[in-house]
Amino acid sequence: MKKNKVAIIGIDGGTFDIIDPLLKKGDLPNIASIMKNGCRSELTTTIPPITLPAWVSLATGVNPAKHGIYYFSSDTHKTYDEGPLVNTTNIKAKPLWQILTENDKKCIAVTIPFTYPPMKVDGAMVSFPVRTGQIDKFRSYPPEIMDELKRELDLEQQKIESLRHILNTSAKGDASSRVVSLHKKAVEMITDATLYLMDKVDWSFLMTVFQSSDVMQHCFWAHMDKDHPYYKAANHEKYGNVIFDTYRKIDAAIGRIIKKAGKDTTFIIMSDHGAAPVHKYFFTNKWLMKKGWLVLNGKRPYKVDIKSRPLEKVLARIGMKGFIRFLPYHVRTAKIPSPNKRFLPLSELIDWSKTKAYATNTGININLKGREPNGIVEQGEYDRTSNNIREELYKLLDPQTGEKVIDKVFRRDEIYHGPYLEDAYDLYFTPERSLYLPTKSLNSRDIIEPLPDKEMSMTAHHFNCMKGIFMTQGPNISRKCRPDSPEIIDILPTVLYLMGIKIPDNVDGRVLEEVVNEDYLRDNLIGFSSAKAYEGHEATPILKQDEDEIRRQLRNLGYIE
Repeated sequence: MKKNKVAIIGIDGGTFDIIDPLLKKGDLPNIASIMKNGCRSELTTTIPPITLPAWVSLATGVNPAKHGIYYFSSDTHKTYDEGPLVNTTNIKAKPLWQILTENDKKCIAVTIPFTYPPMKVDGAMVSFPVRTGQIDKFRSYPPEIMDELKRELDLEQQKIESLRHILNTSAKGDASSRVVSLHKKAVEMITDATLYLMDKVDWSFLMTVFQSSDVMQHCFWAHMDKDHPYYKAANHEKYGNVIFDTYRKIDAAIGRIIKKAGKDTTFIIMSDHGAAPVHKYFFTNKWLMKKGWLVLNGKRPYKVDIKSRPLEKVLARIGMKGFIRFLPYHVRTAKIPSPNKRFLPLSELIDWSKTKAYATNTGININLKGREPNGIVEQGEYDRTSNNIREELYKLLDPQTGEKVIDKVFRRDEIYHGPYLEDAYDLYFTPERSLYLPTKSLNSRDIIEPLPDKEMSMTAHHFNCMKGIFMTQGPNISRKCRPDSPEIIDILPTVLYLMGIKIPDNVDGRVLEEVVNEDYLRDNLIGFSSAKAYEGHEATPILKQDEDEIRRQLRNLGYIE
């Protein structure tokens, strides 16, 4: 029986705004070939268009109110949006790789966001906490796969630094070049691991995600964008091609994987969201304060105590980063006592007895009585309060330019449906332009302020970039087809259909029939199966030090406070 093989390659944050100029230069031959022999389209992602919930919606084919993942943290209403970090054990809908395993399809999953800790699959899964970093943070199922990759690919000799170590030990102006080097190695390492596993596993499904594209866009956009306020000619000379070069490297990786997979494989290239420049922060809690919906309790926002920390961190804080690399490892990691300025959680700075609403990482919650720990808004006032905030958000103007800040505001029941709707934020909003990045931080004087202009500052984001990329080619794909507004939740049912597997009837997405050729559609009816309650999966617990490191990485990337 012929095996219908499908491979997905994810370009995290991939956008046609970068791809199309490169295509015109002839710089992405493998992506160009896929478009020529198949089709391309924008891919509509989740609201908000962020790593989570987007990748989980791809993996499950359902909206967040069915899979239960809204952001990197959980229990938003119980904890005033300061809950524990989520991981794969929190997913409440069956992901693609487990459906494939139940249908005796071997799969390979490499560095897919939010597959940590790795799940039990028939095949191999390799994952890591947040972003590509130290080899010792990678995990796999089965566990021995990671040991084998380290040995066979000599990974431990790659000397891949963690982002945290780079930021802590770089002299002024040195961090950028080290991050570029890190992600060049990361693309190569992920490609080599994928190719190795393709030889080892008799696979039917493969998925690999390159996250370096997203990181490079976050950190280096200003260096290529002459309209960005932080564009500098000198930085453009050094780093203006970093993002383009990353796409070139990923294109070369795609070519190697396509060659290894063979012509009988259907390929899907996609991204979880787009990317665009960001110039300013919108301090949502500050705005709520100005409108009278949030009141502070007057506490000093920090405490000072004594903490033992590695010498390298102490030296970095006093401006001696460049000296650290010359110290022996045992010296720079030796812990010494030093003053520690510890900022209090936002929940400890707010007077909840007078607060009706508070900002979350990607929206706004109502301080609802009986739901929030110290809620004061009665159930009967919920709709009126939500609507008033919504109306005022639409009126918000940038005081410097006079332009509108917010484009759309959604109540959660307007965009989500499912058994876990109550876990969602009450209001979601998207900026009018990508130039504004919402934050719940209180560390500002004004409601809208420029982003800090310093090395490795975030100069691009995707908070309003609902359109990612989609392209496909394969033996059962029509040439020059025109996808009809595909969504990220359509990937799972389309993959299952192409592999001859019935689609669970609780899936929100649809089969993209318009990209499938007529012969396959005629000979293969779309079938559905009764979805059973998902019981989750067991995984090795995440250690506290690993969770602390994940939080630091998320802060560095601007995802949490």
